[in-house]
Amino acid sequence: MGKKKDKQKLSRLSLDELFWRLRADGYQGNAYWIKVKEYLNTRIKSKNFLSEYEIELLNKYAGEMIGNAGLAVAIREDISKCSTRLIVMSKNTKETGFIDRISRYDIDCISGLTPDDIKLFFETTLKYSLNCLSRTYLKTILNSLVCDVNYLENLRDYLKEDRHLDAFDRKVNNMKQKCNVSEIFKIKKPNIVVKSMEKLPVLEGKNILTIDRPGSIILDSAFSIEKKDGLYFFDVYVSDVPSFLLQHEKLLKYAYEMGTSMYNYQYPEELYKVDMIPTELSKKYLSMNKDSSRNVIVFSFCIDDKGTIQLVNVSRNRVVTNENIDTKSIRGFEIYNPKTDRDVDTCIELCRLVRDSSPAFNYSLAHKKKLANIVAFPSILVNYQVGRDSNLALYREDGKYTTDSEHKYAHASAPMRKFAADINLVLYLSQLGLINCPDKYIHYIEDNINSIIEHLNRREDLCEYFENNYREIKKYYKK
Repeated sequence: MGKKKDKQKLSRLSLDELFWRLRADGYQGNAYWIKVKEYLNTRIKSKNFLSEYEIELLNKYAGEMIGNAGLAVAIREDISKCSTRLIVMSKNTKETGFIDRISRYDIDCISGLTPDDIKLFFETTLKYSLNCLSRTYLKTILNSLVCDVNYLENLRDYLKEDRHLDAFDRKVNNMKQKCNVSEIFKIKKPNIVVKSMEKLPVLEGKNILTIDRPGSIILDSAFSIEKKDGLYFFDVYVSDVPSFLLQHEKLLKYAYEMGTSMYNYQYPEELYKVDMIPTELSKKYLSMNKDSSRNVIVFSFCIDDKGTIQLVNVSRNRVVTNENIDTKSIRGFEIYNPKTDRDVDTCIELCRLVRDSSPAFNYSLAHKKKLANIVAFPSILVNYQVGRDSNLALYREDGKYTTDSEHKYAHASAPMRKFAADINLVLYLSQLGLINCPDKYIHYIEDNINSIIEHLNRREDLCEYFENNYREIKKYYKK
């Protein structure tokens, strides 16, 4: 009985009386705030609500405490929760049902709260106890909200401090992407009749290789390499998807609407993916699988032994891929044949030379492992070549598409997986006079470049959500 009476006596103290008594008794540091937490809990359970003055005082002291890095994180978190609950209760004394629920349940255990209760809790918290919110606790509350995006965005004005905005914006963005994911699965694939493929000049006598992750069936690009008289002759072959799309308008519109292919690699044995170009079309007409004859865009680089690009030539041809190498085989040093093994070693050698000699390429390659370098290297060369020489391109800067970039890096080597690559290749090849693109498409790109970029950036955000939210994506595959 003694402990119960002590708690009842404690709850009857005003907040400033409590602070005065604790200081007089010599409490400080963690011990001081443990007593404050005990006091707040007793007031919550006894429903002894705070006065306006006490709310102001608690906001001040709890806010200072939460920002004190010298105190234990667990104590700061507990004070944040207790302060928030008590302030919210004190500001909603007429909502008796809500008060009963919030006094019996922590917000971490939301099963006892209705969606309306949670909204009221969050809205009041932002108005009256923002200083008491740690980032972790704010994230917990945000994850509890069952409401639409518009409601969340209307609450954003309450978040005046930068320390809260990142967590809030990530929550809103994830909710938007969750809504958009269902739309991806509703986009109807076009039924197209493939017209006869354009007959391009055939290149022979090259040992053409692809390197990609094990099991890949969408192979956008390949390379061949030869070292002669101190020069490296390095050819990169990019699947001629732009010409294919220009011949099939329904497929062109579908690919643009998709914007990008989306993959979820978290569970390789149960890979979830949505391809920008239907898989069956890619495999049959575009992907550079072994022994398949494909129309390609050829970027022929001549590079000296210092890693400097001396000459670049671009053409359109038809080639046959000799070998599809997967990254697992390279790790395991599995030799396909002496010629292929020698070409892989030469490519690694050239990659190092270019990386060490060029600040621009160093930007993309410097911090990657050797294996990542050889996989990315052919694509990076093409992307920089297109980005530097194009009159108009969609550059990739800080994870977003833009028409302006310090590094002049433009996606161009993955036209089966990134629609931005198809736009860049169409503009670049038209500029070189290598394809005949109808004026209506060129003019549309030029006149609507900003809306196109906005659309593709939204798709890239959705692609990131797709990759990182296995459970949400799995729902749609069950349907």
